[in-house]
Order: sequence, then C-alpha cells, then structure tokens
Amino acid sequence: MRVYQADSDEEAQFLYVDENGDRQTNIPEEPEPDPEPDNKTELSGFATKAIDADGQLAFDFSDISDAVLISTSDGVRGNLYSAGATVVDYNVNGTNRNLYIWEDEWNPGNQTYVAVSRTGENNSFGWAEGYNKFTVTNVGWSGLGFNISGEDISMIDDTYWLHFGMRATDRVMHTSHTMTVGNARFMVGNSDG
Repeated sequence: MRVYQADSDEEAQFLYVDENGDRQTNIPEEPEPDPEPDNKTELSGFATKAIDADGQLAFDFSDISDAVLISTSDGVRGNLYSAGATVVDYNVNGTNRNLYIWEDEWNPGNQTYVAVSRTGENNSFGWAEGYNKFTVTNVGWSGLGFNISGEDISMIDDTYWLHFGMRATDRVMHTSHTMTVGNARFMVGNSDG
C-alpha cells in the first residue's frame, strides 16, 4: 500500500524509511528533558520506613513474630524481644559468625574479618547506636559477606522476610549494591538499567 501526500500541502508532516533504510522526516525532534535531581528514595510495597519525616520511629516491631538476627544492634534486638518475637540471635561474634570483606580479587585465603563497630552516628532507627560503616575508595570493586557456620537455620522458610536497613550519607550518588541471598539476587541504589 502506498500513501501519498499532496505536493500543495506544505504544512504536512511526514516520517518514513526510504529504500536505503534511512529515516526521512520533517518532524522536529523534541529534546530530552533535563533529569530531575535524584534526592529522594521511592519505597516499593515491600519496603518500610524506619523513621518518619519528623525522626520518630515508624517501624512496627509488633508485626514480627519470628526473627533470625545476623547484624543488629542492642536496640533492635531489645525491641524484638519486647514485642514478643521469637528471636534466634546469630549476630556476628568473631568466631563462627563473621562478616568478611574483600577487594579487587576474591581469594578464600585472604578474607578479612571485620569487627562490627556500632559507634558514632545514629542508625536507621534514629537511635544513637551507630551502624556498620564501610568506605570504598579507589580499589575497583569490593564486597562483603556474612558467614554463619555451625548454626541451625532450618527454621527459615518461605514465611520469612529478609529485612535490612541501609543508610547513605551521600544523597547525590545513591551507590548501587548488589545483594545475593541463596539464589536470589537484587540491586539497591542507583542503576543505569
């Protein structure tokens, strides 16, 4: 089928691909709008805020019935116990429950144990308990992982939710972090795709 435009219709717009595969048009392209500043984090239906805009606790500990802990503060642990949750405490202890970090090349013999320090700033609940802080400089890439050995985690099934808090001090970068738990993999933070 061929459609022709009358030669006398000077205001008509056209767009087609010619016999050489080139795009022909007289329709002006609209420039891409400038991106909005990335200064907010939208939460999905699976995410909850730990504190509200006024800095008050917004997380509902009473909604948790069972918890397996691997890196929590005394305040979080205490609130779970106070809410009546069944708590299994597998927090990092430096013996069989560790947090390892590595950079540039993963080598099982070169894992470094990181002592968990919770001093300094407020955590994601706004409590003066600090949080795990890591700074990556110019090493190319780095990773960290919790290693829990010799503990029974058989109670974890499809009824459990993975819960973690993240906090960044750089509102511009929102550095991306790839999370891997078993066969599940997801990304948190800035992404180009």
